Amino acid sequence: MFAEIILKNSLFETFTYRVPESLSSVVKEGFAVIVPLKNSVQTGIIKRLGNNNTSGLPNEKLKSIIDIFPINPVFSRNMFELLLWASDYYIEPPGNMLFSAIPSGLLNLSNYRLVFNSEKNISGSQSIRLSSYESLRKKHNISLSDIFGYLNSKEAFLDVPGAGESGKNLVVLSETGDSLPKDELKRIEEKYPSVGTVLHELSIRGRMPLYDVLTILRDRRILRYLYKTGLVRIQSSESSPEAYTIRDSSVTELTDEQKRTIENIDKMRDEGFGVHYIYGVTGSGKTEVYLRIAEKVLKERKTVLFLVPEIGLTPQSIFRIRATLGCDVAVLHSGLQEKERIREYLRIRNNEVKVVVGARSAVFAPLSDIGLIVVDEEHDSAYKQEESPRYNGRDLAIKRGQTEGCIVILGSATPSVQSIYNIKTGRFGHSRLTVRANKKPMPDVEIVSLASREKKEEDVEGLPFFISERLYEALLNTVRSNRKAILMLNRRGFNTVLICSRCGYIFRCPDCDVNLVYHKRQEVLLCHYCGYSEKVRNICPGCGSVSVKNLGFGTEQIEEIVKKIIPGAVTVRLDRDSVANLYDLESTISRFVRGDANILIGTQMVAKGHHFPDVTLVGVILADTAFTIPDFRVQERLMQLLMQVSGRSGRGEEKGEVIIQTFNPFEPAIIAVKDGNPDQYLEIELMRRKNLFYPPFSKIILIRARSHNESGCKEVLDFFRNSLLNLKRSEVLGPVPSPVKKVKNEYRYQLMIKTTEMVNARKILKNLIPVVYKKHHNVRVSIDVDPVNML
Repeated sequence: MFAEIILKNSLFETFTYRVPESLSSVVKEGFAVIVPLKNSVQTGIIKRLGNNNTSGLPNEKLKSIIDIFPINPVFSRNMFELLLWASDYYIEPPGNMLFSAIPSGLLNLSNYRLVFNSEKNISGSQSIRLSSYESLRKKHNISLSDIFGYLNSKEAFLDVPGAGESGKNLVVLSETGDSLPKDELKRIEEKYPSVGTVLHELSIRGRMPLYDVLTILRDRRILRYLYKTGLVRIQSSESSPEAYTIRDSSVTELTDEQKRTIENIDKMRDEGFGVHYIYGVTGSGKTEVYLRIAEKVLKERKTVLFLVPEIGLTPQSIFRIRATLGCDVAVLHSGLQEKERIREYLRIRNNEVKVVVGARSAVFAPLSDIGLIVVDEEHDSAYKQEESPRYNGRDLAIKRGQTEGCIVILGSATPSVQSIYNIKTGRFGHSRLTVRANKKPMPDVEIVSLASREKKEEDVEGLPFFISERLYEALLNTVRSNRKAILMLNRRGFNTVLICSRCGYIFRCPDCDVNLVYHKRQEVLLCHYCGYSEKVRNICPGCGSVSVKNLGFGTEQIEEIVKKIIPGAVTVRLDRDSVANLYDLESTISRFVRGDANILIGTQMVAKGHHFPDVTLVGVILADTAFTIPDFRVQERLMQLLMQVSGRSGRGEEKGEVIIQTFNPFEPAIIAVKDGNPDQYLEIELMRRKNLFYPPFSKIILIRARSHNESGCKEVLDFFRNSLLNLKRSEVLGPVPSPVKKVKNEYRYQLMIKTTEMVNARKILKNLIPVVYKKHHNVRVSIDVDPVNML
């Protein structure tokens, strides 16, 4: 028997090995095996088994598989099929795709200890630490396939030393903690804001798994502090997870829209695979619908996968899921330490948990018999991985649902244009939630133009151009009324563009409908799609004035000015400069929630799913910063961001208001937010995309080249371009310099393909990649299918 093996660092080829007689009845596709390669050994994955040698080499020249990994199969048939499909679709080497879908240390023997369940042992020991297969043979006279046999027969199990205590131990409130003075408790909570969340959970649940507590605290040092102060005790438990989780006793009354949505999803579930989109305004109760469907799925003894865009911003969602569903929940995200991630992965694989919550990589969770996949905030760009393998978690979730034959629910208040297209063409079913679950009205939205106007006597002196009199007055009233406000400046991807301060005209490419980027050194405006350029002009083509300016200011400057002009303003700032880690983020949000500050100033981070009941004002400092990104999706993303941040206002007892400042008050995306009706804008955007051959009416492939040698980048991309020019129903644009042309002394160029012939495009590129790797060692090339970041 012969096996085609996928190795981690290979391109698109497989390597053929002979299968020893001792393993021929054991190995299957998706098994991890240890094979010789030159003067070393590597772990590979079996892609195909057969009785014929298809390598082209004589049988006697083929090497044999050395052994199999104890944890096998690494991939179920469905998961293996999904990953090979993803490798083909995203033009990613299969080894890279497969090995990225599992924890990095899963196939590292030194992470495990073999523990026997009975009197049987090796060398008189009840357990042994695993190491390389050579040392196991020499020291204990066993092979990895022997260990595989022990595990399959349930004679032994694998322990992960260093990760077990979090799963076995419980945290409980101590009697001393109950008697601590309130002032002392307040001081501790001020020092460690996440402590309040832990104490609240413990007061309800009585005790919690140590792992849950560490998920909230995110720092073991805080737990040690709580232990030393006597607030909590840690005790050992052999109980099952269900013994210490609780079901939320409160019953939420569903709205009529929520009931109809559940009925629609139930009908689709009866048919097997299907995608249902919940299009609901912010606060409309989408999560409640997810949980009601999940309860039904769990009663059918199936499993549930929840995907969220950023796990660090939604810990409350995890605990709500645990409390409502009344079962243990596994959490998968990049913030876990290696051994913790392995432990969670094995718990899922061993069917110890039925519900998984995680960010995009959780789409690869080894759940079996999946009945429901939920993708919350499906529009969020965080679902797209920017490093290799460059997959989209949302799209793979849909493909996995198809592979598993289960329902997939997507949800958002601001659907992506791609999803709207899928709804319109009948690929997705959908339901609308048009009112908030608490019956509170949506906030009033007002657009304020920042375009130049004549100064009036009653205007406030000293205001910068980016804080209008209207926003100034609203901030004053909010602070005086002891309410809270959020000010947002969307600073993401801020490139310098030229804008007319009189009429709002922005210089755009005539062929690509994207903004031209100002290159100061060359004094040119350049399109980073097709290479179109023009000289910088001081006269505005729109109104003929000489009011052309470039934009540039940030949240720190806004914070300083607000403190000066608003008496009583106490501010906190939330952006990548002020928040270095998840603890800083939670600390900042906790200060704002507690009332230590009354104005939260930040970037788009302030728009992401936070619930602030006492926020009655949201101010968008300058919506036009979105237009500084040379991307055909800027209008779509602006509309989504403005809708999301608007939803932070008026979630409590008092009605909210939103003030959006802009130089372009008649932009369709901004008007859609004001009217609270994005549908009309989405229709316009679909027509624009169709006319310009953008997705969803084409697929985009972005090829990037990086090198210290600028001519090398151009040469490689010219090679790709010339090979793709004859591709039917396609456009090849570039190569052009990337928007940031040089980073760390490396030149960056890119080539964009718009096509409907993806099968042929993938075939051509797969053949070209090995040629480029051999001829251009000094140029790094990456291929991004369905890119989200065009920079």
